[in-house]
Amino acid sequence: MNARLGAWILLVLGGVLLAWGVLPIVAKVTGMDTGESVVAEIKLATDLNPWVEKVLLSTIGMVAAVIYLKCNLTLSWNKQLIGMAAIGAIWIGVYVFLAYKTSDPVEDAWFSTSGEPLRCYVLDRDGVRLLYIVERDPRTGQRCEPVTPELEPRLRPWIIAQRDAGGRLRLKPVAAPGHFFTVHGAPLVWFYRRPNGTCEYFELPGVHPDIGEVLQPITREDRARCRTVEERVSRESELKNQARAAEEQQSARRLKYVGVPVQSGSIIVATSDLGGLADVVLEVLRERGHVVALQPAFVAEGLFNSVWNGGQDLSTLGLERSGGAVLLRPAAGIHVVRSPDLGGLTFFQQEFSVLVIRPPFSLHVQSAGFTAEGRGFSDEVARARFRADFAEKLQSSLGNKLQRGK
Repeated sequence: MNARLGAWILLVLGGVLLAWGVLPIVAKVTGMDTGESVVAEIKLATDLNPWVEKVLLSTIGMVAAVIYLKCNLTLSWNKQLIGMAAIGAIWIGVYVFLAYKTSDPVEDAWFSTSGEPLRCYVLDRDGVRLLYIVERDPRTGQRCEPVTPELEPRLRPWIIAQRDAGGRLRLKPVAAPGHFFTVHGAPLVWFYRRPNGTCEYFELPGVHPDIGEVLQPITREDRARCRTVEERVSRESELKNQARAAEEQQSARRLKYVGVPVQSGSIIVATSDLGGLADVVLEVLRERGHVVALQPAFVAEGLFNSVWNGGQDLSTLGLERSGGAVLLRPAAGIHVVRSPDLGGLTFFQQEFSVLVIRPPFSLHVQSAGFTAEGRGFSDEVARARFRADFAEKLQSSLGNKLQRGK
């Protein structure tokens, strides 16, 4: 009774073993979905013609079924054990063959002879993982995207390099991808959308090298949205760059022609061809407040004449905060007269023109000018009195023209 019960147990176990291997084969041959993963692996390993594949699978199944009928149905312990061992050896042989043929999914062919994809890839925080063609990743349940012929030349060396680097290889963004889609519309670019709406592009799937988020394959809607934001950001950036360039240019001009920071209400001074009288001008104006003397380049490069003739606006030099500007130059050469009849008395005489400009520098106040005089029984005395008269006439000529708003 115990032997008979044991034989029935072996019969059932043999049937389970047979069904475990045969059912996927039957499903593949008949087109059913059950057990597709096993026969899909066989197809990956052999890459046979579909009809040859079905014949091979049917033959393996029939051999296992015959062994079961000849051995396990006899209810003989010895024959049952032999049958189970033979069926088990068939399945073990199949899977040893699969393990040998499919040990490296990266190095082997990614497409069948008919061009069908034999590999798919999934993305997670560990990077890109290459799988034999399945609908979903058994580890995470996410969809496994089939490899395309356009992606394979880029993805294969990247995965090999990533594997050789122990997973420490990082993707690098591409500033301007050559193509975003294949001729059939499949994505060739993966992207990450920054918080400001702009996008970083990558020519390989994976995770963002800094953020760690899984990159998304781009769609035409994503591309249009990214382009719109990029164009807006580009315009804003261009305007900022232009403003920055203008500010830098103005700072350079201010440094070249002004040289020092301008305090509020300062008096800007520029003189041309005054020689030693330039110091007198500064002394007179310092009595009215803080004075900023423009650099020699202002005169040497022609800006003095340009401003004098109304062709240059001092506000371009950043002088808006000043209380006004004074430009002074001789209107005629110095006139010297010596009188022998008066004991050698010497006369110095010269005419000057003054231009006063008040903020906002759009109004030019042209003074009538003045004439400075000096006389004495020696040149030194005559010159000293000439300087004193020059200072007095300049003070009188300026009047209240430098007061803001006058």
